[in-house]
Amino acid sequence: MNVSYASDPFPGTNLRIGSSGSDVLKMQRFLNVIGRQYPSIPVLKEDNFFGYKTEQAVRIFQRLFALSDDGIIGVLTWNKIVSVHDGIPGGTVPYPGTPLIVGSRGEAVMHMQRQLNRIRQSYPALPSLQEDGIFGPKMREAVIIFQQLFLLPAHGAIEESTWNAIEKAAGNLPDDPLVPWDGTVLSYGSIGGQTIILQQYLNDIGDAYPAIPAVAADGKFGVETQNAVMMFQHLFDLKVDGRVGEKTWNRLLQMKSYLMRQE
Repeated sequence: MNVSYASDPFPGTNLRIGSSGSDVLKMQRFLNVIGRQYPSIPVLKEDNFFGYKTEQAVRIFQRLFALSDDGIIGVLTWNKIVSVHDGIPGGTVPYPGTPLIVGSRGEAVMHMQRQLNRIRQSYPALPSLQEDGIFGPKMREAVIIFQQLFLLPAHGAIEESTWNAIEKAAGNLPDDPLVPWDGTVLSYGSIGGQTIILQQYLNDIGDAYPAIPAVAADGKFGVETQNAVMMFQHLFDLKVDGRVGEKTWNRLLQMKSYLMRQE
């Protein structure tokens, strides 16, 4: 008999290529934590979308722990990921022992860049960072802003207290954060992470409003995404132009928030 862990029970649906949502995000986060102790597991972008890199990470995890390496997160793989993750103290990465400053390089820097980018979902004052493992001036700026937000000495270095505060802040994020408008108007031809989030929001809202057609959450703003945006705009009394600016994005957030409260 397969038993789900009470703290993180199996959602009941296998996760695989093309899956999206908070359960995928949770598995990406857990695999990234596990990957700090098992470096053969690749670092994942925590974007709620089960793409080929997530599948690769799942396959490697399955091989490491003697599971069928099909790249699908079923109940056995889910429970094993939860079990291994929960066996890591606090589910966080320990301070490396040396402060990170401008000029620092390596996996610890990349981990902090990834965590700061996650925190930015709830604190948009933080700049977006390239996760390249190089501590440059922009990362120092992000660290200073974080330290100011969390009432820490704002010196721009990541010493132990700042490291622990970043880990705690990243761990306290909601499973399905509402991402604020980043100032970019999305339209036909747009590509990237913000487009994936748009597509996911349209699909989530479309579950309650079937007139909004389902779209592939592939990060490519094509005709299908444009049609879904136009239908959303029509349903919610917005200018029907197929472009997602501040008004349309904020209306998406409003509806997404409303539907989350109904769950």
